[in-house]
Amino acid sequence: MKLNTINFIIGANTMRKAIIPILTAIMLNLLTAQVVINEIHYNPSSAQGSDNDYEFMELHNPGAADIDMSGYSFTQGVTHVFADGTVLQAGGYMIITMPSENGDFSYNVYDEDGDGFHENGAIVVEWTAGGQSNGGEDIEIIDATGAVVDFVDYEDGTNDYGDWGTSHDGGGPSLELIDPSSDNSLAENWQASWVSGGTPGAASSIEPSPTVVQIYDIQSDTSYPSGASLWEGEYVETSGIVTAVDRIATNSAFTIQDESGAWNGIYCWWSAPEGVETGDYVTVRGWVTEYTATYGDENFSLTQLTTGYVVSVNSSGNMVPDAVTLSHGAAMNEAYESVRVTIEGIVTMAVNEDSYGEWRISDAPGDTINVNDRFAITDPELGASVTVTGPLNQWSGSSSTPSSWKIEPATEEDVVVVENCTDITVFFNGADSWGDGWNGGTYTLSSSDGTELYSGGLEGEGSSFTDQICVPAGTYNLVVGGGTYDSEISWSITNEAGETIAAGGAGEYSVTISGTNDVFGCTDASAINYDETATVDNGSCYYTGDVCDSPLTASGGINNTNGVSEQWFSYTSSIDGYVIISTMGLTEEDTWMAVLGSCETDGYGEFTNIYGISDDFEETYQSEVVVQVAAGTDLIILFTPYYSDGPFDFSITEQPLDETPVDLEAVAYNGQIWLSWSPIPSLRSSSTRLLGVSDRYNPLAKRKALGLNEHTSYAKRKKADIRPENLNATRNTRNCPNPDTETEITFVCDGGSYPSEVSWEILDESGTLVAAASGNTSVVGCLIDGEYTANGYDSWGDGWNGNVLTGTTSDGNVLLNFTFTEGSSSTATFTVGGDTPVYGCT
Repeated sequence: MKLNTINFIIGANTMRKAIIPILTAIMLNLLTAQVVINEIHYNPSSAQGSDNDYEFMELHNPGAADIDMSGYSFTQGVTHVFADGTVLQAGGYMIITMPSENGDFSYNVYDEDGDGFHENGAIVVEWTAGGQSNGGEDIEIIDATGAVVDFVDYEDGTNDYGDWGTSHDGGGPSLELIDPSSDNSLAENWQASWVSGGTPGAASSIEPSPTVVQIYDIQSDTSYPSGASLWEGEYVETSGIVTAVDRIATNSAFTIQDESGAWNGIYCWWSAPEGVETGDYVTVRGWVTEYTATYGDENFSLTQLTTGYVVSVNSSGNMVPDAVTLSHGAAMNEAYESVRVTIEGIVTMAVNEDSYGEWRISDAPGDTINVNDRFAITDPELGASVTVTGPLNQWSGSSSTPSSWKIEPATEEDVVVVENCTDITVFFNGADSWGDGWNGGTYTLSSSDGTELYSGGLEGEGSSFTDQICVPAGTYNLVVGGGTYDSEISWSITNEAGETIAAGGAGEYSVTISGTNDVFGCTDASAINYDETATVDNGSCYYTGDVCDSPLTASGGINNTNGVSEQWFSYTSSIDGYVIISTMGLTEEDTWMAVLGSCETDGYGEFTNIYGISDDFEETYQSEVVVQVAAGTDLIILFTPYYSDGPFDFSITEQPLDETPVDLEAVAYNGQIWLSWSPIPSLRSSSTRLLGVSDRYNPLAKRKALGLNEHTSYAKRKKADIRPENLNATRNTRNCPNPDTETEITFVCDGGSYPSEVSWEILDESGTLVAAASGNTSVVGCLIDGEYTANGYDSWGDGWNGNVLTGTTSDGNVLLNFTFTEGSSSTATFTVGGDTPVYGCT
């Protein structure tokens, strides 16, 4: 405590004797009228609640006169300026707390009725902003003139002011000034409170007399059904051997046990002093507490000692009590809370980004125990057979997690991976057609009674993963999906021989896992891929309309699709002209459609003959694709329920090409008759040129699901109305009849990647189309002398990716050498006749 000083100037020696008694009285009053930082509760225990509710500081006026704190403020620690008229009465206390809106409650826990006073009469003031660090903090108060009133630099551990201890850091106690008249800058004058939660608005606590009791009695004397100890709220002394110590990050707890077996262990919920190790036989004192997390189940509370300390280390190097080997069902029992147990089982959930370092183990349907990383970090693989030893923690659950039993191994050696699976080993193989993970989707394998056995997914980027699973023979429930873009998901379950047991896409399945002599396949005689030799159905059956190779037959006019599963249709054009497939004006459903020329795929399983894809046509939720075809062309139509929820209609109409020339003119030119006419208008296409579909972003990429022939799943969407490759325009593809006045030129665009994005056209000086093509298709034209324009287009908008359009004469002269590296279009000009340009570095 730092005291303000006042200097008095006395004008006459004759007055000194008279004034001395008055000065003495004033100085004594000033020395005792002082704002003192008297208590700091910077990290309440989890049993008490959130820092945002229960964190506080206490100010005390040990003097005989009231103190006007108007304009006082904190310069360090928290932010707050005390309002005018704020008075700390003589001998009084003030509780400075978090703003109530920061906490889990709608009120200030130290001023529940909101009248500005604690129930014991202490003033309650909410600071404006900030908080107290759990690792240590400087707290400084100044008065309205800027003079320092008090300063404390507390610590979790030791600093320049001494050893402050650690039990007040989350262990339950507050940090209390033992004597308010002492120098509160020194650690030796502070103590951990003897009362859990401290003594807000009251004098500092003194240690009560403990009751000496065995751990067995604390744990076995319980109430029903919660299992809460009848010693709850009592200050006790007990002894035991340390079985685990938290030395990871912020040290939270240690466990002690005095004998092997039920009821003989307990958690001590404060940081173990430095030097205390597993195997030490210690005597401790603390308050018996039942811990339930906020919004947790009170019937799953954990009996523990809090606000305590280690009285003595009586011996070291002792053998820890033997663990009790139990089945999971037997271990999930109040009697084994805090006791060392050993269980065996299969890892049914590995550590993941949402598990807070925990993983899960099971030895039978319905019996699942978590393994927590409080004392040691362990991370076995999913499906591994393991033996786990450690104290058993009963978790009440919270607002975000369910109640559960948790084993907390003391060391990494307490988790032993057993190589052999005594049941059936199978492999869950997951895939993503887009290669960007499952976008929040997961799989869950459960027993017939609904107990979750295995779960996982493809997190982050990636196209595939495999999890090993060990389960007894039986029938299981499998749920796959639940994220965005579930249609990208495919999966299979294979046995150790590599045979596919089951496979599918997103959805819910019943999966039978049995012995290695089974023959897996489709057992439904009505299915297209029925296998009469199969003894176990592996979910691979598919029917007409399920896959590209076996489509339903569509007809001209109105057709219908179910809108909830992928469906394929075939249609054969009857005329030369346009086929229009559309859901426009027929449904309110949000539809997605693709039109293909065949079911051909490349080496990557990607469809190669895509005519068009349509999602939101002309800014509606419906779809439309226009394809220019010759009579007898087979089209494959696919509807995928990315967004639709029910059946809807679609139409197929045909429209012939316009055959009558418009504005026909005949002109004598260079010894020939040239005909010209107005171009035929394009029909109902959103495209003004030939469009391709990107190989890199192929919306029908990698369609094959593991273990199935063309099982349903593919990825992101874009729309395009395109013409089939065999109808690319090729004018004057003949030997030139007038070689003296015409030059035969071969045009081709190649040499790069993603050729399906490429299209181009050649125009003469009047703007008449001379030649055009897409991809790597070559075109031969007979061009008269003159200037020409080459227009290049890229459907993806990232340039031609190394493709170059060349125009080469029959004798090898290159008249055009044209490309572009970015954007969706570019233009070049070239000359036919005259001097032949030589291309190269100039």
